[in-house]
Amino acid sequence: MTEERRKSVRVRVALEARLTHHAATETTRTYDISAGGCSLEATGQAAPGERVELELRLPDGRWLSLSCEVVHTMLGAGLAVRFLDASAEQRQALAQLMEAARAI
Repeated sequence: MTEERRKSVRVRVALEARLTHHAATETTRTYDISAGGCSLEATGQAAPGERVELELRLPDGRWLSLSCEVVHTMLGAGLAVRFLDASAEQRQALAQLMEAARAI
């Protein structure tokens, strides 16, 4: 049996996203999101432990920028990131996003 490492509940939501790694930006989509991180489609070569910048397009059209650390990669499918040093405003935006996604 595998140990569950997530500390936050994930909510399935497909958001437009921009992932920046080593000055290259890739337009992508999220698979799911939680208060602590998200999984997303990505073809870039970010490795676990590397820092990336992520922008999420919120339902109201605004962009939410977050600094992240790659937690793991899914060969041919994408990667999972952990949000780093999110401000109170960023955490509030994530909470509102998750609440809206749960209501769908």
